[in-house]
Amino acid sequence: MERLAISERSVPVEEMPEAGDRRWRLIGWASIVMSAVMVAASLTAYGFYRSINGSITRDNVDDQLNADRPPKLDNSLNILLIGSDSREGANRQFGADQGGGSDTTILMHISPGGERAIGISFPRDSMVRIPECRKKDGTRVPPSFGQLNWAYSYAGPACTWNLIEDLTKIRIDHYVEIDMAGFIKVVDALGGVEICVPKAVNDPKADLVLKKGRQIVDGRKAVGYVRTRTGGLGDGSDLSRIK
Repeated sequence: MERLAISERSVPVEEMPEAGDRRWRLIGWASIVMSAVMVAASLTAYGFYRSINGSITRDNVDDQLNADRPPKLDNSLNILLIGSDSREGANRQFGADQGGGSDTTILMHISPGGERAIGISFPRDSMVRIPECRKKDGTRVPPSFGQLNWAYSYAGPACTWNLIEDLTKIRIDHYVEIDMAGFIKVVDALGGVEICVPKAVNDPKADLVLKKGRQIVDGRKAVGYVRTRTGGLGDGSDLSRIK
């Protein structure tokens, strides 16, 4: 009987509902806090998406593409990546060169289902036959023989699109163009990118100083890394920079 009395006194029957109410209140508050955190995270992700998506300018170049295009063979996706060396706007920080060409031209092939991706980089100084192109204002540029990156200077990304399709006989679905200031923003939005260099780099022309080995670089260093020619990486040629 004493044990029963002690037990009843330790947990009085009249106090049990209050303890249960307290637990439910705690669960309720925890649910509210978790919901608030999830909503805040969703809003942050959506805000990030809107900020990135809002900074993309969309362009339709269908009326600038040549009529005799390669056929579409399957459900893969081919995207032309163009890196502009423009010095307009925020890109003035990279020097007073006239720019206006496509410093980088990469054809990205994404397999059906998105399981694999392969990028082919075209050296900008390759001597090629540039097909006839049409500018946005309808002006036609006659075919010519010259450097691959001149096509962009002649008639913009659509001309480079026509050129790469003519060279490869591969149908391109979309293009993406980015300048150096935009490249910095993309890398910073990703939280930096990882690179690995075989030796320390000091290239004043690219405003780049890197230690040897694996490291995470921000947008500013990343754009210097892809631009460097004289900092000890490669032989200074466009081919070695592609590599």
